[in-house]
Amino acid sequence: MTPNMKQNQVPQVSRTAAGNHTRTLIENLRVLTPDDVSGKTKFVRADLLIAGNRIEDVRVENVQNDRHQHKNNAADIVIDGRGYLAIPGLINVHTHAAMGFFRGLGHGHTNMIENFLFPAEKALTPELLEPLSWSYLITSLRAGVTCIADHYYMIQGVGRALERLGMRGFIGETIADLGGAFPGWESWTKARDAIESWNFSDLVRPVVAPHAADTVSSKMLREAAQFARQNNLTLHMHLSQTTGELKRVREQDGMTPVQKAFACEALWDRTLAVHMVSARESDFAELRTAGATAVICPASQIIYEHLAPLEHIAATGVHWATATDCAASNDGADLLNDCKWMGLLARDRKITNDTFEPHALLASVTSTPARALGMSGQLGVLQAKSLADVVFLRDDISMRPAFDDVRNLIYSAGSSGVEHVMIDGQWRLWRRELCSADEPQLTLAFDQAVQEIMRRTGLKP
Repeated sequence: MTPNMKQNQVPQVSRTAAGNHTRTLIENLRVLTPDDVSGKTKFVRADLLIAGNRIEDVRVENVQNDRHQHKNNAADIVIDGRGYLAIPGLINVHTHAAMGFFRGLGHGHTNMIENFLFPAEKALTPELLEPLSWSYLITSLRAGVTCIADHYYMIQGVGRALERLGMRGFIGETIADLGGAFPGWESWTKARDAIESWNFSDLVRPVVAPHAADTVSSKMLREAAQFARQNNLTLHMHLSQTTGELKRVREQDGMTPVQKAFACEALWDRTLAVHMVSARESDFAELRTAGATAVICPASQIIYEHLAPLEHIAATGVHWATATDCAASNDGADLLNDCKWMGLLARDRKITNDTFEPHALLASVTSTPARALGMSGQLGVLQAKSLADVVFLRDDISMRPAFDDVRNLIYSAGSSGVEHVMIDGQWRLWRRELCSADEPQLTLAFDQAVQEIMRRTGLKP
């Protein structure tokens, strides 16, 4: 009997004696694939053939295709995926996973970053970082997020949490010498040493993570950017994240945060410039010229200050990605929900071109962030030779009528339809349950870590 995606038991992916994965064919899906004609994406009826940690083939159904012969000759394991959609694993390129202990506490604070977050974060210690990350990571996985770009302190704990769940991450130790929870030049020394002695698997890779233009000196930012370029790493930093940052950088350096980043050679196609709340149109144009990606976190930005000027994104054509930020300023980790809000807020701003249409919204959490992470063609797309990071959603009545499947996914179905998640060719979520970790155990560890950090900081709901 052919296993199917509706059963409770997780299909086992076996290995040959030589240690290679057998080929697994998931058939009868509707798969999101690139459309060579329109340049967008579309759902087509297809089978996914997966070998090891990569997609070997996306077998599109057509009258010339003898699918049964394909199954018998190429697949060792066949799974019936009838009634499911397959989309690339979602990529959330701005998180602080360990800040889950702030959930619900960030509302109503003025100057949240300086007056609320930095003082509380001084109580963090390395042993707390892994358990404090569980809540946001598990929630993310259930929302179809297979990869995050995380920017925080004592980042090794977040790396261990990612590997425990089998999730993919590009993680960076926060560096700052002018402000923040742990300012000092030693923050850069520590971050650089960690990268040079990196000991995680290929699932967890390093990035360079200056905090922001007002907390990092020009000297540190220039040195960090040079290191990132020389080592082919992404640079992930907050930029123009508040009006306060804009004011301080103008006073300190006589320029805008984006101008400072440009002067320090910190803007290129591997730069994630996060928030851009206080940026001018000319700043977005600067990012566009450099090839950098503006990362917009709509819910977070509205909670801690105000939304970035989406109209400047539309006017300049800058590369842009959608992200969630953290539980301090976005109480959830539902990335598709933030995509929906991006589309709605753009309409509210009377943006009439197609910058924020549904296909662009989906690209903002798949192919666009993959590019900034140096993973174009590897992540954010389902095609031959790409990494097998796949999210399977129920193809149910929430996707009907199917006049525009991508629009339905963003505005109707959302992440509530996520049922199974595969990362690097391995099942990590099946029927919305963790495959490689004991959730009650992780929940208990998270609760205990929250109690400890609350005791240390005196934070109260």
